Amino acid sequence: MLHFCRGPRCMHARLRQVAGINPHARKTLARIRNACEQRGMKYLFVNTKGGVGKSTLATAFAVYLHDAGRRVAVLDADEQLHSARAIAEAEPGITVVAEFEPNKIPDTITRLADQHDDVVCDAPARLSDETREMMVMADVAIFPMEPTIKCLRSTKESIEVLNYARTVTGGKPEHAWLVLNKAKKRTRLFREVEKLAPSLGLIVATEPIRDLQAFPEADQQGTVVLRVKSDSPSFEKAKSDLKGLFGQIAEV
Repeated sequence: MLHFCRGPRCMHARLRQVAGINPHARKTLARIRNACEQRGMKYLFVNTKGGVGKSTLATAFAVYLHDAGRRVAVLDADEQLHSARAIAEAEPGITVVAEFEPNKIPDTITRLADQHDDVVCDAPARLSDETREMMVMADVAIFPMEPTIKCLRSTKESIEVLNYARTVTGGKPEHAWLVLNKAKKRTRLFREVEKLAPSLGLIVATEPIRDLQAFPEADQQGTVVLRVKSDSPSFEKAKSDLKGLFGQIAEV
């Protein structure tokens, strides 16, 4: 497999290897590019900071696509397995695969993309080879973050992986979304992030996800917010936020 390190010098060295010096690296990149060309859409939820709602959003998005009539698979590379367990409980009709070996991720995504309309990937909450392999193959990257300066810094670290992937693939993932989670709408930080995002190569989703009790309540019921039949204000607001966000992401 390709060995990754941070920084442009290392990146360029690896690309030179791929160009002809290292046959094994060239073969690996060819396999990754082949995975990029599969017909199934590949979505990656990623952030190096834990607790930002990455797995919760990945699970809800997979169910959203399934309920829209799509054939969906979830690839969970986070050893906590939050997405895998939540999907298995909420919707058995969604294919769930857990994979923690970076060199197996390209072939796994290739197979899933061949058999499904959409593949939703949940990356580990750290910079890792698994994250880099998944990013290189993603069509759409989603970066959930809480509206805090600390979380913004960790998101910037995650964007290094995005920049690497775009260098390797010639621009993919083309679409990269910054999603404010556990947020208040139109706060000062929201406006600051909105101004900063384009310089980072990101699109700020116009629908932040508010910090609502509906999310832990749905989790306790073994389902996702969008499937809970409740007219409580918390659930109505949460459903509105998710539908607005997912409609935006799925249309690209």
